Amino acid sequence: MRIHTSALLIILGFILFADLFTERVISERVIVVDQQLMSDEFFHNELNVHYSISSISDFIIYLNTHSKFDSVDYFSHGRSGEIRFGRDTITLNNIYSYQTEIQQLGKVLGVDSTLNLLACDLGKTEDGKKLLAIFAQLAGITVYASDDKTGSLELNGDWDLELVYGEPDEKFIPLDLYVDYSGILADTDGDGVDDAIDIDDDNDGILDTDEIVCEVDVPLDLSGITAGSPDESNTPLLTTMFDGVLSGTSTGSPAGTNTGQIRLSVAGGVGEQMVYTITFADPVKLILSQSDSFSWFDSSDEWSVSVTGAILSVYNPAITHARLGGTSPELQNIVGDNTSSVSFQPLATGGHIPAVDSQWSITSSDFVSSVTLTYSNSTAPTNSSPIKLRTTCVSDDVDNDGIYNHIDLDADGDGIPDNIEAQTTIGYVASNTDSIATYTANNGINSAYLGGLTPVNTDGTDEPDFRDLNSDNQGANDTTEAGLTLLGLVGVNGLHGNLESSDDYLDANGIFDNTQTDNFPDPDNDVTGYGDIEFRDVVVSCDISGLAGATTKTATEFVTISGTPLRIDHIASGGNGVGYNGGRQSYQYTSYSCGGTFPFMHVNDGSNGEYCNYKDYLVSNVTGSGSTVDPYVIWSSRYWDRDGNNLFDNSDIRIVTKITYTNGDEFFDQQYCVDSADGLNSSSIGLAQGFDTYLNGGDQGAAFTIPYNTANYQPASPPYSLVGVTKNYTINDQFMGYLELDRSWDRYFSGQYSTMIGTNLNSSPFLLDNTLDTNTGTDNGIGVQWGLGVINDASIHSVRLLFSSLGGAIFQANDYDLGDAPDTSTGTASGDYQTLYDNGGAGHAFNDTDGDSQNDIVLGLLWDNDDGNLHNIAATADDLDSSDDEDGVIWTDSFIRGGSADTSITITKDPESTLVGLRLYAWADWNQDGDWDDANEQAIIDTSANTGTQNYTITIPAAASLGNTYLRVRV
Repeated sequence: MRIHTSALLIILGFILFADLFTERVISERVIVVDQQLMSDEFFHNELNVHYSISSISDFIIYLNTHSKFDSVDYFSHGRSGEIRFGRDTITLNNIYSYQTEIQQLGKVLGVDSTLNLLACDLGKTEDGKKLLAIFAQLAGITVYASDDKTGSLELNGDWDLELVYGEPDEKFIPLDLYVDYSGILADTDGDGVDDAIDIDDDNDGILDTDEIVCEVDVPLDLSGITAGSPDESNTPLLTTMFDGVLSGTSTGSPAGTNTGQIRLSVAGGVGEQMVYTITFADPVKLILSQSDSFSWFDSSDEWSVSVTGAILSVYNPAITHARLGGTSPELQNIVGDNTSSVSFQPLATGGHIPAVDSQWSITSSDFVSSVTLTYSNSTAPTNSSPIKLRTTCVSDDVDNDGIYNHIDLDADGDGIPDNIEAQTTIGYVASNTDSIATYTANNGINSAYLGGLTPVNTDGTDEPDFRDLNSDNQGANDTTEAGLTLLGLVGVNGLHGNLESSDDYLDANGIFDNTQTDNFPDPDNDVTGYGDIEFRDVVVSCDISGLAGATTKTATEFVTISGTPLRIDHIASGGNGVGYNGGRQSYQYTSYSCGGTFPFMHVNDGSNGEYCNYKDYLVSNVTGSGSTVDPYVIWSSRYWDRDGNNLFDNSDIRIVTKITYTNGDEFFDQQYCVDSADGLNSSSIGLAQGFDTYLNGGDQGAAFTIPYNTANYQPASPPYSLVGVTKNYTINDQFMGYLELDRSWDRYFSGQYSTMIGTNLNSSPFLLDNTLDTNTGTDNGIGVQWGLGVINDASIHSVRLLFSSLGGAIFQANDYDLGDAPDTSTGTASGDYQTLYDNGGAGHAFNDTDGDSQNDIVLGLLWDNDDGNLHNIAATADDLDSSDDEDGVIWTDSFIRGGSADTSITITKDPESTLVGLRLYAWADWNQDGDWDDANEQAIIDTSANTGTQNYTITIPAAASLGNTYLRVRV
C-alpha cells in the first residue's frame, strides 16, 4: 500500500477557477467543499476557500475542466444513507437516477483515483454502507468514508475514514490543516447548520436544551470508589450509567462520596500520577468545583481534566480569602481554557478554601461521553486532593431506540411526531420552507419556531406530551388513543417506518398533514369546540358530529320535522312543540315565550338554574327520510353560562340534544348529552323537561302513570316507567307524556302548568312535584327531572315522548306479545281482526314478579315481544321473527261442522314464581266476521289450568262458516 504525501490544491469553486486556469494542471490531491459548509470560517480562513460546488454537475464540470487528480478530499455534512453534493442528495431510493452523473464523475477522476468523503456517519447503518458500495461500483473508483463522527477530537470526532470501497492502493491520511477544525461534519437534520451550532438538531421546533433531561446540581454518586474497590461500575446517574477506571503510577487509593466528591492521591514519591476516567453510557454535561467533603486542595496539588465530546470553560473570579493572601482568583497556572483538556493548580496555601466561600468552576460546553481526571504532585512524595463533580443534563433516550431525544423525531416512541405533540392541536403551526441561509442566520431553528416551541404538557404532570406515553393521564396510552399501529423498523430519524414519508428530518410531522384536528381520533367531536383529540382529551365531551353545518338560532326559534302522524317543532332552547294528526297537542304554535306557556328544558345545580337564557343556540337541519332505516334527525345544543362571561369555559354546562323520529310512530326519542366545559364542575346537576298540554283542542286532562292502581287508575308506588296526562281513562283517549328509556327520572310533575313553571322553574332548586291533579278542568302540564350527579365527562341519557292513545301508551310502556291474526284496517271483517295495539289488540305482557328475567307465565315454551305489526294471513309472521314462540297450541284433527277436534295446549310457568290460579281461555271466529265476541265462539274455559301440556276437546258448531278462520288462546 502506498501513501501519498503530495502537493495540495484547494478548489475555490469552478466559477473562480474558470478564470484562473487556462490549461490542465497535474496535481495529485485536491480539496472540494460543499456549499452548505461555507458559513464556517474555517474553510475561509484556514483553507482559504471562497466558493463552493452546489451540485454534482458542478463537481464534474470543475474536475473535467481544470485538473487530473489522483485523490479528492470532499467535505460535506453527513447523514447515514445520504451522499450530498450541494443541492443533490443521493440515497438508495434515487441513486440510479444519478447513475449517469456518478459514472461521469468516475470517468473524470479515472479508475486509479480515490474519493475521500469527509462527512459524519455516512456508513453508520447498513443502508449507508450499501449506498457507498453502489456509489463506488457505479463510479468505478475507490471511495473512503466514515462510520462515525468526522471532525474535531474535542467534539468526539476524528479524521479516520474507517470504510473503503473499491480497490485501494493507498491509505487515507488527513492533512495537518484538518486538526484545526473545531467542529464536526454532522448536520443531522440537513438544514445546512452543523450540529455543533444548530440549536435544534432534528428540526422539530423543540430546542435541544428542552429535549434533553436537564436538572441543576445533580452530583455523581461516587460512593463506590473505595480503597478495596477502586473501579466504579454500573452506578446509575438518573437515566444513564457510568464506569470508572483507575490508572496511572500512583500506589495510593481513590475515594468518593455519593455527593460527587472524588479524592485522588499519590503515595510513593514525587512524579507519581493517579488517573481516573469515568465513561458515561449517555452523554452528560459536567460541572467541576470545590469539594465540600474532603480537605486539602491547595498549591501543592496539580490537576488536569480532559473530556471527550465538548470543550471546558474555566470560571475563575477573584475572591477575598486569607488563604489567598488577599483578593485573587482561586486557580493558577491554567492551561487549555476553552479546549477539551485543562490543567491548573490551586492558589491557596496551607489548606483548602471551604466550598461555601469558593466560586471557581469548570463547565463542559456540551455533552461529554467521558471525563479523565489526572492528579500529580511534584513537590511532596505523599499527598491527596479532592474535586466535586456534578451534572446538569443527561442526553436521554426516552424510548430506548438508540436515538437521543434531540435527534429523535418521536422521542417517546408513541408514533406521534414530537413536532405535533409539542404544540396544541388547534394552535398547530407548520414549519416554513426555509433556505439554508435562513437556517444559518437562525442557528438551525426553523423560522416558524424562533425561540423554540414551548412543549405542551396536557395533563400538567410528569413529562411534556412529546416525552409522555399517556398525555392526558387517563384511559389508554397515546398510541392506542391516536388510533395508530406501529409497523416497520424505527428509522434513523426515530419515526416508525409506516409513519414517515421518508427517513430524514425534512418533514418533522411525518405522514401527518398540517391540520391536526383531523389527523387523530376525536370520538366526542369536541376538538373544534373546547376539547381536544382523544389522546390529549382530558374531559370526555359530548358528541357534536351532528351539529356540522348547524346554524345559530334565538331561544324561541325552532326547526320542524313534518312527520306522520306527528309534527315536531324542536325549539332551540331544548323543548318540543308537537302536533298530532294535524291538531295541536302541546303549546308551541301561538303561545311560546320564555316567560309564559311553552315547552321547556331546565338545568340546575341545586342553587341556581336556567331554562331559557342559555348561550350559543345551535340547531341543525332535518336529515333522514323518516323511514325505519333512515329516520328524521335534528341535533341542537346550548350551554348554561354559569360564570356569565359569554364563553363556554370552566364549570359551564352544555346540553346537546338529538331528536329521532320515524314516520308512523306515535312517539319520538330525545337523547341528552350533558358535559362540563373544562371538567371543573363540582355541583350535582339536575335536568328537567316539560310542556303544557293541549289535548283534543283543550287544556283539560288527568294524570296517568305506570304502574297505576287498577281500581281507580291513580298512581301506584314509584318509580314510574311512564308518566303523562290523558283526556280521560278510556283506552282510546289521547295521551301525552314520557316513557323511561335508559334511566328513570327522580321526580315528575303532572298538574297545573302554571304551578310547575311558577313555583318550580322560578325557584331554586328546581324540584318537580310528585302530586297529581286529576281534575279534568285543570290546565295540565307534564314534566320530568333527572338527577345526574356531578357532571364533567359526557353524561348521556334518553327519553321517549309519547303522543298516542292511552292504550298505545300502555303498550309502549311494557313488553307485549300481541296476536298474530291479520289486521288490515281499523274495523273488523273477514280476515281483518283488531290485532294492533292501536285497534285495542290483546297483548301478553312480560311479567317478572320474582325479578329473575323470566316471564312468569308463557303459552308454550318460548316468549318474545312484538310491536303488533307481525301479522299475516297464515298467522306465522311472529313465528318467523326472533324466536319461534308460537308453539303452545297443536292439533291434528280436522275441524268439521257439527263435530269436535282434539287440541294440545302447553303452559309454562316460571318455577321461581309464587303466582297461583292459572286460567286458560280460547275463542274461535266461527262466523269469520273478524272478532271473537259472538255467541258460542268461546271454545275453552279452564279456570284451574295446570302447567305442562293438556288436551282439550273443541266442539265445532254446525252453523260454522266454511273456510279458514282463526283461534285466539289466552293464558
